Amino acid sequence: MLTAAFELFRKEWAVVSGALASFVIVTLVVLSLTWAAFHWYYSSRLDDAEKRAGQWQADAAYWKDQASHPKCPECPNVPQRNAPADTKKTPTAHRTTPPVVQTPTQSCPNGICIGGTNQGNPTVNNYGPTLPKVTWLPDDAHVESGPRPQSCVKISIDRTFQDPKFAVICNRPCKAIRGDTISTHGGYFQSESGSLPESPKIGAFVIHGPNPMPAEDTFWACVESGDSDPITVVDVRPLVIGKSVP
Repeated sequence: MLTAAFELFRKEWAVVSGALASFVIVTLVVLSLTWAAFHWYYSSRLDDAEKRAGQWQADAAYWKDQASHPKCPECPNVPQRNAPADTKKTPTAHRTTPPVVQTPTQSCPNGICIGGTNQGNPTVNNYGPTLPKVTWLPDDAHVESGPRPQSCVKISIDRTFQDPKFAVICNRPCKAIRGDTISTHGGYFQSESGSLPESPKIGAFVIHGPNPMPAEDTFWACVESGDSDPITVVDVRPLVIGKSVP
């Protein structure tokens, strides 16, 4: 095959040499179009592969961190060897009747901790993966007419969010009423809204699916005024549920 091609080129050389400039230009155009076609075809696939690789790395880092902090709440407390056994009974904390004075330990890096009290000197543990940076915009398309004024926002994140929860902060008392995930791919989508009795100006949104929430997904959330006066959303942050320890 190579011999036949060489022989054809040798026969046509007289024609090619007579229009050498045109031959070079046509050759460069063909090569440029071929490169552009290959670049357009594979660029989107490479971008998708990079996004999936980034998400896998984030998930792997999260589970590696979880493995380095093993927890076994059901395991009994075993006394150390050659040490006197502790015969004191550990008191059980009841959520319905918290102790009067307690020092809470809460896990809330860059977020809003809910649970326990902030009396005394609280200790904050930054366990778990880093929380994403949250950005938001007003979303009037999802506002509905009703007996009380509403305000809606569109929420975005800059990285994968494990156990996603958002706190929508209003300028006056409000409550979360509805929300949903906006995604370019299919899957399981479910969320719920709620209120925080100790923080009446915060509407809480919990996303059960997708979990973890990919960085390319967005979430729209709507809150309702506690009375007939208008409300304004002033901020949106990650919501972290903290556990208090007496």
